[in-house]
Amino acid sequence: MVVGFVDGLPQQFDRGVRFNFKPKKTALPEAVTLPSRIRLSWYYPFAKIKTGQEWRLTVRLKRPHGFFNPGGFDYERWLFIQRIGAVGYVRIGDTAVLLESSNHGPKLSRLRQNLDTQLSEILQGSEMVGFVKALSIGSRSEITAAQWKILRTTGTSHLVAISGLHIGLIAGFSFLLFRKLLSFHVFKVLSSSSWAAIAAIAFASIYASLAGFSIPTQRAMIMVCVAMGSIILRRHFKAFRVWVIALLLVLLFDPLAMLSEGFWLSFCAVALILFITSGRLGNTGNWGGLLKIQWITAMGLAPLLILFFQKASLIAPIANLIAVPLVSLIVVPLILFGLLCLFCLPSLAHLTLNFATQIFEFLWSFLQWLSTFPFSEWTHIQTPVGMIVLAMLAIVLLFAPNGFPARWLAVILVLPLIFVDPSRLEKGDFELTLLDVGQGLSMVARTKHHILVYDTGARFSEDFDMGSSVVGPFLRSLGIKNIDTMVISHGDNDHIGGARFLAREFRIERLWTSVPHMIDWHKSIHCWAGESWNWDGVDFRIIGPFPHQTELNENDRSCVVQITGAGGSVLITGDIERTSENLLVQKYGSELHSQILIVPHHGSNTSSTRSFLDRVKPQYALISAGYRNRYGFPRQQVRGRLNRMGAIQMNTAETGAIKVVIDAENGVLEPEAYRNVSGHFWNWHQ
Repeated sequence: MVVGFVDGLPQQFDRGVRFNFKPKKTALPEAVTLPSRIRLSWYYPFAKIKTGQEWRLTVRLKRPHGFFNPGGFDYERWLFIQRIGAVGYVRIGDTAVLLESSNHGPKLSRLRQNLDTQLSEILQGSEMVGFVKALSIGSRSEITAAQWKILRTTGTSHLVAISGLHIGLIAGFSFLLFRKLLSFHVFKVLSSSSWAAIAAIAFASIYASLAGFSIPTQRAMIMVCVAMGSIILRRHFKAFRVWVIALLLVLLFDPLAMLSEGFWLSFCAVALILFITSGRLGNTGNWGGLLKIQWITAMGLAPLLILFFQKASLIAPIANLIAVPLVSLIVVPLILFGLLCLFCLPSLAHLTLNFATQIFEFLWSFLQWLSTFPFSEWTHIQTPVGMIVLAMLAIVLLFAPNGFPARWLAVILVLPLIFVDPSRLEKGDFELTLLDVGQGLSMVARTKHHILVYDTGARFSEDFDMGSSVVGPFLRSLGIKNIDTMVISHGDNDHIGGARFLAREFRIERLWTSVPHMIDWHKSIHCWAGESWNWDGVDFRIIGPFPHQTELNENDRSCVVQITGAGGSVLITGDIERTSENLLVQKYGSELHSQILIVPHHGSNTSSTRSFLDRVKPQYALISAGYRNRYGFPRQQVRGRLNRMGAIQMNTAETGAIKVVIDAENGVLEPEAYRNVSGHFWNWHQ
């Protein structure tokens, strides 16, 4: 039982609301210690959750923990940057009490909440309401996954964040306006430029406050204060010196900022712009200069985008050439004017905000059209940092002033990034990666020239599934665009949930499943025992279910696949239970022997019977289960049976993704736990 305040704007999702919560230490029992900030989900709340409210809640908490896979989003790092020390959910909503003192918290947070409510009412029914809220109060929770995809494809994601670009423009407009207005002022204590700089800081601070002084706005405000401070102090600083001072102050103010991709992208973008504009001869004109900046920054930031996201937009210069001036010079000023009018002229505010929305709808139609272009994105494999550094050096050489020696070296330095290739497997070798998808299953098997995906994890909402957040990014990190064969073991959500996304984003040559009636988005083949094929010297065969198993439950009808190479075998079992295991033992006996077993049904005690394990005799037992899942998987009885056999157990909830290479000459190599290989101090370890 905790008592505390809602911190920041809550985020709505289809089944409830998610919000940050600050517990009051004085309301906790002496034996209980909680972090100063926790993140809660409340499913189907009985009241509207607003910032500043004080609640007494019954919650279930756990340490920060997220899916941990190659190419995937590091949720634990994000929580660490946000200073969130625990996550959980409201366990018994009926016992929640909204206390009388429900207007606690900063007045600024309550103002943002009121603006959020009013914008929802004014723009009700508009698909652009999420963008208006993002550009006005920094709330991006209502931008849909489909809209985010278009923003990423066109390289315009930065436009919906209150960050350096918009805050810098507000500061610049304010400075120029007030310097003109105060050019004949009588207050001679400071010059008109100094007064204008103070006004610029003030108005930029007001805009940053609407975003709740988020981390990107804090960086932008520090840079504005450094630049305007040099004017107030009448000190002439070179542009790069201002950049270095701002960088130093940002890191002193928030050392964790360097863990954010936005930190590197924003500071590198500014550095690149300064590099190509400072001290150069010649004048390309306003539009020519803008076009030059757009395509050079797009090229210059491409290596970082490849490093962070394994993709970069090829149409970003064209999209930003239209979108940046339209959003920054027209849409944002209109939105801010509309917010100001809400307090004095509501009818004018409605008119202004709707007009701004119509302009953004026009821009959105343009971005949608651009995103349909073939080859609009450059996708790339996960690249070593060393190659990214070489590519960044190549960018510096390429855009150096004319006459700079050895500029031709840029071509050589960028070649490793362009032609880098994932570790190649030889004929007869294969690689298995059991992905960390929580309480579910997804596995990718790779031979020299082919890819098999077995199951795709769960789907949690319209905007979030394991296909888009785990399996897809992993495949892209390997440079994979086509899936030769996908196997959907059965129809449970935690196995089929991400399949539709993968079918939409990747070309699937063949799909095997035990539930073809559930798949209306791809031509599928029913997986029956007896089917087999060979890829690059590696045998794949489906050994279950049998045609006569139609009366069994869905778990027992899971597709069972055995992969065999010269160095060993892998048995992938889906969610089969005792009945199906017994049938497999009767049919195949010792043929089931495999060095690696994907433990059936996440370690449920209804599976992994002793007779079945005696036939498989696994050297490694790999378990795909959710961290602290409600079923208690893997069960202690299953762990005990595997221990008595001497099998080495690995659980994705503890290790993250697990990679195993089966080498034709050396056999099964030691499995690689992704948390051990790529984990950092903010990542959870067993």
